[in-house]
Amino acid sequence: MKRGNNNFMNITITDQAKEALSQVSHDKMIQLSMDPGSCDIVNTIYEMKVVPLRENYSYEKLLNIDGINIITLSWTESLKETGY
Repeated sequence: MKRGNNNFMNITITDQAKEALSQVSHDKMIQLSMDPGSCDIVNTIYEMKVVPLRENYSYEKLLNIDGINIITLSWTESLKETGY
C-alpha cells in the first residue's frame, strides 16, 4: 500500500487475495490494522480481521474495493483525534 494524492492509500488487491476475500459475506468487512510509522510510502499491515459491517467513525475510512468492504484508519483524521 502507498499513500495516494488524497492523503490516503492506493490499495492494490492481488487476484489471489480477491479470490480469498470474496468469500467474506456482504454483511461483513475486512478491518485492516497498520503500522503508520513504518514508512512514509509503504505501510505494513499487521492484522486483518473480519468484523460485522458498520458505519465508520470519524477517524476511519470505509472503502469498497472490487466489491470487498474494507475499513481502516484515516491517518489525518486519527492524528487530529489524538492531538498529534
